[in-house]
Amino acid sequence: VFYNTGAADVALFKAAADRSGVSLPWYGTCLELGCGVGRITPWLRGTFDNVVGADISPTHLTLAEQHIRNGRYKGIDLLLLERLDSLQQLQPYDCFFSFIALQHNPPPLICWWLRGMLEKLKPGGIGFFQLPVFARDYNFVAVDYLQNPPPRGEIEVHCLPLETVYSLLQEAECDLLDVREHDCLGPYPNWISKTFLVRKG
Repeated sequence: VFYNTGAADVALFKAAADRSGVSLPWYGTCLELGCGVGRITPWLRGTFDNVVGADISPTHLTLAEQHIRNGRYKGIDLLLLERLDSLQQLQPYDCFFSFIALQHNPPPLICWWLRGMLEKLKPGGIGFFQLPVFARDYNFVAVDYLQNPPPRGEIEVHCLPLETVYSLLQEAECDLLDVREHDCLGPYPNWISKTFLVRKG
């Protein structure tokens, strides 16, 4: 049942593409940043010839590999992101997808990963990602965060202001095609999370 929930997230991607008149690059390679245990990865494989599931957790990737092997899915590779420059080592790809993943990084890392995904996207390529852009009473100060890090094992949730997202898109010469609110973090006014569909110019 858990793995079946990935279909709904890919359906959101396809709906955004349909609203924007975008034909997804069915023939291409899709990078999934934050694939976790592979909940969404096989569903992306149903749309693209090849999928690269990338994550920072070796434990999660082991579980993803088991799920992929048990399901006999083909055309899926898994990548452990051991270094901050891991994305820069990849060949350019046709699409990237990231859902309920970026938010678990502090804002400077969200910017790093998002910038990296946008830079490696091929001209004309499509990106779809989810990200919180507002949280009531949220404040991030890098010095305070480094001096008082959250307890080990705690699941962090962060947001990135909308104007910062737009700035990163402009920097990478990507057009914003579709943006919608998403309720994965609960109702307004405590959090506002959005999905973004972008295309590289």
